[in-house]
Amino acid sequence: MSGTRRLSFNLEDNKESRVTSRNAYTDATLDSNRLALVKREGGRDFNVINETYLLPTDSEEWNRLDKQHRAITLGLGGLYPAPDVVRAVLAPQEGVSKRVLDLGCGTGIWSIEMAREFPHCYILGIDLAPVPVTGTHLPSNCRFEMNDICLGLPQLRDQFDVVFARLIALGLKDSRQTLADIQGCLKPGGILIWIDGDYDLFSGWPMVYRPFVSSSNPTGSYTVRVCYELQRSGILGGSDVKTAGEILDEGFWSNGSLLDPDTCKAASIFLPIEGDQLQRDRLKYIGMLLRQDFIGVTEAAQKIFLKVGWPKETVDLWIARMKDECANATSGMRLRIAWGRRRAASGSPAPPLPKVVLEDTSESIAMGGYPFYEEFDTEEQALAAAVIRNRPKDIPAPPLPFESTD
Repeated sequence: MSGTRRLSFNLEDNKESRVTSRNAYTDATLDSNRLALVKREGGRDFNVINETYLLPTDSEEWNRLDKQHRAITLGLGGLYPAPDVVRAVLAPQEGVSKRVLDLGCGTGIWSIEMAREFPHCYILGIDLAPVPVTGTHLPSNCRFEMNDICLGLPQLRDQFDVVFARLIALGLKDSRQTLADIQGCLKPGGILIWIDGDYDLFSGWPMVYRPFVSSSNPTGSYTVRVCYELQRSGILGGSDVKTAGEILDEGFWSNGSLLDPDTCKAASIFLPIEGDQLQRDRLKYIGMLLRQDFIGVTEAAQKIFLKVGWPKETVDLWIARMKDECANATSGMRLRIAWGRRRAASGSPAPPLPKVVLEDTSESIAMGGYPFYEEFDTEEQALAAAVIRNRPKDIPAPPLPFESTD
């Protein structure tokens, strides 16, 4: 990116800020200590551990994250892809404790729902900030801790049957190192699932890139421009989000050193898109949730854009036009998905899965319940789909505000 610079977003210089140790580590039930574990700027709370992750952690953000969770779960038809593999991995086994790790757990909603779906399993959620759940509302088999996965996870190595990471890329400083770290948390035979967003938007089916608005493309999308600038702001602040996207688009066949390539798959799911009559109500609801999600994340990101140097009137225009577009949205948000199972030993395949009887999965993506989902069995398939999806990406990057105006 020509002329770019790395910015250090220091939120601690505000008088409202509250600071604690970088390695703060807490149980979610310690809600009374929350004020010591966040910092405040402009009426919003932010984590104190990782300055690369730029979005807030407060009631407004929790509400947005829960809507986002609902939209993704509706699209997937459940809490996770590859339901046959996940349920086989987590099937009860005499004398064995089954464990699930939720990285970047946010409000804890996925962890809690997994704890209820698999009451025989222990669920651990980790996030940069305290999880807004009190002990009275927490299943007995679920616990939360506060930590920064960018610092490594040696204390969790070789312990989990499922490692789940969702929408963590914006806060990563070295995506390939983090991938190596989270693979290492798996037991032999355990499954790693990573779901993250594509900061481009798409339209049509098969979906094709939708260009952003700029001076060189005045008919482009303001919604796409906001997503583009959010990712670019993250990169300027030290995020390795683009590398994470490349990893997920390629899948774990070549990127997962501890994973058995024969168990790896990748996928794309698009939310929301117009569908046939049988899917219309479901897609409408997903679309409503995602429109609210987009508006919420944009309002949360206003201060980020201003810190980069964008004039307030420009940011206000982006947001106003984005809200207009969201009211009549015809494009889709793409989620990147990749998974694979850990080898039994170095150079060996993953151990065989036990036979389990699946519950009804007629609404799951695995049974064709969602119409806008692509699954790839090989890296070649995944990369070929990326070529088709990205063909119209020929618009030059708009200049940053410290380069010129756009």
